[in-house]
Amino acid sequence: MRSLLPLLLLMVLLAGVGAGQAATYEWVDVGGVVHFTDDPGNIPEKYREKAKKQENGVQNIISEQPAPPAAAIPGGMTEGANAGHDQQWWRSRYAELRNEIKGIREGVPQKKEKLDALRRKRVVFQRGSDRVAYNDLAKEIAADETRLQELDEQLAALDQQAAKAGVPLEWRQ
Repeated sequence: MRSLLPLLLLMVLLAGVGAGQAATYEWVDVGGVVHFTDDPGNIPEKYREKAKKQENGVQNIISEQPAPPAAAIPGGMTEGANAGHDQQWWRSRYAELRNEIKGIREGVPQKKEKLDALRRKRVVFQRGSDRVAYNDLAKEIAADETRLQELDEQLAALDQQAAKAGVPLEWRQ
């Protein structure tokens, strides 16, 4: 009986290995948070294209999911027909994003110069108020750089949306 117990235990363990190898899906949301699920239906629609399937420790981009049907837009238009937006909407959306990006990109170098001046001042005088101003400006620059990255991602997403919708290049200027 004692020699049969280890053999039974080994058989149970080997049988359980195959059952525990279900697929896992991974995706990263806009905030950079990584999510995992074992049900592809739980993946939000906007992340399905970027989701990765992990099976037996190997990652694959999800390809077996059918593409969702084109979104119906009032007026009988589908997503391919400029996604229901007119030329003015597309041009203004691109202009808003590009103007905000331009403003931040122009302001960051000036803030970095000011930060360098505060750094030199802090080294010379070692006052607490110099440290506070330096830390506040460093946080502001970091926030600007984060916002710039978000805007670049939004612009890339808008480009992707415009390409899917068949928006002419001259509307994207």
